[in-house]
Amino acid sequence: MPARPEVLAAIDVGSSSINLLAATSALERIDQRSELLSLAEAIERHGRIEPDDRGLILNAIEDYVDLARGAGATRITLIGTEPLRRAANASEVVALVRKATGLALRIVTLEQEAQLAFIGACAGRVPDRPTAVLDIGSSTTLISLHRAGVPLTVQTLKLGSARLTWTIVEHDPPTERELGRLADGARETLAELSETAFPDPQVVQRGRSRLGLAQPAEPVRAIFVGATATNLARLGPLSRTALADDVRLLGVLSVGEVVRRYGVRPQRARQLAAGAQIVDALLERLGLEQGAVSDASLRDGAILAAARFGDDWPSRLGELLGDPPQAGATSSSH
Repeated sequence: MPARPEVLAAIDVGSSSINLLAATSALERIDQRSELLSLAEAIERHGRIEPDDRGLILNAIEDYVDLARGAGATRITLIGTEPLRRAANASEVVALVRKATGLALRIVTLEQEAQLAFIGACAGRVPDRPTAVLDIGSSTTLISLHRAGVPLTVQTLKLGSARLTWTIVEHDPPTERELGRLADGARETLAELSETAFPDPQVVQRGRSRLGLAQPAEPVRAIFVGATATNLARLGPLSRTALADDVRLLGVLSVGEVVRRYGVRPQRARQLAAGAQIVDALLERLGLEQGAVSDASLRDGAILAAARFGDDWPSRLGELLGDPPQAGATSSSH
């Protein structure tokens, strides 16, 4: 009789939601949930997690731990990302979670978050061509680039679908002027992207031509992950042509109409126009006409890493990316 596949679970506390994934070590999904909390805006205002939000976080984690155990999970990995990295009182949340569940809530570094997202998006396989994984969050965008023989290159930008929305959009639906400002805001922030780590493809090709190299440089494959991308994908493919149509549509549909037509949550629906402009700006910057979208991301990566390395996974993520043991990701942050 074949052995029953091991079930693992990962729970992450993100900028806008707390999320659960329970799956086998082969990433066969058993249960997944998401609860919106909007921690990014609260931390932007206060610099800390206020008592009401601490209670909501704890309740959601306790519920998700119970669900994971009910699904048969033998290992549960708890992860804190951007909001807990920024919160002055993150240690209080960690202590509360440990007391309530007996589990450690690991606040991962930017590099570890990028590695986990990349591993999840690529299903634990090392890519055979240059690949960028782009995780558009509520307040930041995390860009990770893998090239053979080089540690993962990571950069974060203060560019997120919620951040861009709350600084620009005042109308429902957004006005034509607001849509234009969303596009401008995305491109202005992308100007901070490191030319060393992420060279402009047109500049690279001009350099190759000057050297007499007729063969074009191998294009980067782009994989978009996270709620912004997966919700945008409900409207259509993530191509520059389709995104232009999406922006025009989001300029005439109210939030309520988007919710009814595409089954997107109201909070996500409000942020779709900003998300579309961010995705389009990223494609333009990478010299691509379209990108893929993946439902798999950080939680999938955490399950793969925990299945492979147990509690040692934080120091060994590079091995799943083809790096030597203990190799870390290089990082450039703005």
